[in-house]
Amino acid sequence: MILSLVLLLNSPALAGDFIASIGEDGMMGGDDIGGINWARVFNNPVDGDWWVTYHWQAEGAPPGYKVAPMTDERVLDHRSGRIHLAEWDETKDHGIARCPDGSFLHVYSVGDGNQSSRAARYSMEWEILNEGWVEEEEHGRAHNDPPIICSEYLQGAAFTNHSDLRSTVFSIAADGTPSTSGTLDDSSHVSGASWIYDASRNQYLVVSNARHDGLGLRRAWYDLDLNLTGTAEWEPVPGLARTFWPQKIERVGDYWLLTHLGIEYSGMYAAGDGDVYLVVMDDSFNTVDSAKVSTNIPGELGSARPHFARRGATVMVVWDKGIQPYAVKVELDADALGIEAEDTGAGWGEGDGDGDGDGDGDGDGDGDGDGDGGDDGGGDSYDPCGSSEDGDSGSDPAEGEDEPSGSHSQSGLTGVEDTAMQGREGECDKEGCGCGAAPVNRAPWTLLVLAAGLVARRRPAG
Repeated sequence: MILSLVLLLNSPALAGDFIASIGEDGMMGGDDIGGINWARVFNNPVDGDWWVTYHWQAEGAPPGYKVAPMTDERVLDHRSGRIHLAEWDETKDHGIARCPDGSFLHVYSVGDGNQSSRAARYSMEWEILNEGWVEEEEHGRAHNDPPIICSEYLQGAAFTNHSDLRSTVFSIAADGTPSTSGTLDDSSHVSGASWIYDASRNQYLVVSNARHDGLGLRRAWYDLDLNLTGTAEWEPVPGLARTFWPQKIERVGDYWLLTHLGIEYSGMYAAGDGDVYLVVMDDSFNTVDSAKVSTNIPGELGSARPHFARRGATVMVVWDKGIQPYAVKVELDADALGIEAEDTGAGWGEGDGDGDGDGDGDGDGDGDGDGDGGDDGGGDSYDPCGSSEDGDSGSDPAEGEDEPSGSHSQSGLTGVEDTAMQGREGECDKEGCGCGAAPVNRAPWTLLVLAAGLVARRRPAG
């Protein structure tokens, strides 16, 4: 049995039910590629291929954020095609999201201690429309790697308060004017988290690290008034020693795509580094397919800051490693995921892209900056079960909510389950909704479950 597990661990990747193929990962090609980190990738539905945004500093110039086109072959036009975006002395960590009209919202930290934050808005052609301060010299909040949302209902960023780990939400108007909009309670530390609007539930979803590092990830649901409606902690890829940095999540039909970092055992890489995993989950967050898409050597450099974008059934995953940009192209099974031929994955409508907030996109995309599909939300808060202070009001999950465990061999969910209602008509009435919490699963791993977890951590095909 032990020999079988060893062979399984070292076997090459096999095509899964939802991930059809994985390309070979490697550093992006192009001239002068180096000194690049905080890379993000976006679908370029107008000209094809991809846009990559990244932090870079020229000799004798202040550090700043750039954007350049990248081909399907992962060649970045860093020299002639580079566009200069926001620049400021002591620029540090970045978050950027696409908005409903095709423009982009960029929020980044400034200062040695990330004590300040600035924001910028770009047109869909990457012209700087406006920029300015969100907060200046505020030492009570962590401004690094902020989760960004740019939806029809809310456009802004969240920063974790050091005092209570609640996150203060800043709305950022189309003209760049910031204002506080509320707090994200019980969201854990949100630096490096992902934040989207989910039209199927008419709620916001924040995915962050679990409260106890290494125990998986945490998802928190909020209504449109930012009231907490439910939380859960789970392990997308069971058996990892640490799961962290869930910087990008996207809905594809009835499924979710998620990228995050993970390490298989303590001390495998330097602190903050790991391997990049791409996970496919069903609507209840049960993992139905997953793959490790990075190739690193234990004891040497690991990967950092993963992100992805989708064009139809093609997913481009990017990250940085040793201040160098890396990428891998992954093909999904379009039929299994229900991806239609006309689905570009862009996530925005036919707006003018001027960032004026005039709604030209008409809701054709959900506008969360993550390509999650159509937006049918009406803009009203929806909380059919109400909420208690801790978000728990019962003992059984309602129909259509996350289930305590999945039926797929790679699911392996653990932890307190969602108390959030889904915002779907007809699934239950207000009385007896069962907005409850499932008990924590503390069962020990058996060899069979370990084998299933090893299958989930498949290596990419060469």
